[in-house]
Amino acid sequence: MVPGDPSEDTPYGRRVLELLATDDAIVPEIWAFEVANSIFVSFKKRHRITERQIEEYLLSRSRASRECSPGDNRCPAQENGPG
Repeated sequence: MVPGDPSEDTPYGRRVLELLATDDAIVPEIWAFEVANSIFVSFKKRHRITERQIEEYLLSRSRASRECSPGDNRCPAQENGPG
């Protein structure tokens, strides 16, 4: 969601963000590329976010716990998993 953009501020989006504040998420392995592309387009092409907002987002994500999709052998959660 982009601050101040009513088209992207929805009840669903707000609820997802609330859940991610306390719960983990399982995402497809392409997720990091999707997020990077979204940040690039929002910053470089649409000028909708600032460098400071990017830094804040990346810092918040570095503290979040995330798991990769099954079969992603680069996922730290799977490297330390059972077995």
